[in-house]
Amino acid sequence: MKVPGAGDAKQLAVLCHLLASKLRNASRQLHDEAGPLLSSAGMRLQMLRTDVPQAAAEIDEITQTLDQAMDRIRAVSRELYRSPADQIGLKNALFRLAEQHPSLSVAYSATATLAAEDAAALYQAAAEAASEAIQAGASQVRISVNGTAGVRIRVTDNGRNKGRLRALSIPRLLAEQAGLAFECTTGKSTIVSIRYAVRRPARR
Repeated sequence: MKVPGAGDAKQLAVLCHLLASKLRNASRQLHDEAGPLLSSAGMRLQMLRTDVPQAAAEIDEITQTLDQAMDRIRAVSRELYRSPADQIGLKNALFRLAEQHPSLSVAYSATATLAAEDAAALYQAAAEAASEAIQAGASQVRISVNGTAGVRIRVTDNGRNKGRLRALSIPRLLAEQAGLAFECTTGKSTIVSIRYAVRRPARR
């Protein structure tokens, strides 16, 4: 059996990033485009119901079908790709993650405004770093987020150092494909540093 090399892992990271982007776009189109169209159709039906009361029963039946379609679209959108950071923002998503793990704490002071895709990438990188720390037996994992013109995340933990760099190799490749800088240092503690520079519009 062939052991995947660095080149294979990088290619896999590229494919995973492309797939995630396509799923994210499909999810966003369903949520932001198809959903509002159905909602608009439902509102027009309600207006028609007022103008044509004799067709109320048929219109109510169609409206019910539209509601079911909207519920299904929302469900499919979530199933395709809905990062917690897409739904509630990076800050709230990280605090929610901390609520699920007693050993995890979050300090958030960043003020930079992030696009949904960038927030999702940062959340994924931080969550995977924290997950690896917990799997390495860490009893204390701290996620610190700061920055104004950019965002920097530090994930510090007291888990086992052995094998950490290797364990974090795939999360690092995925983060780099998303445009993030991902570095890991080990010593008395393991520190994962994730950086993202907010893109500024070009001057004309």
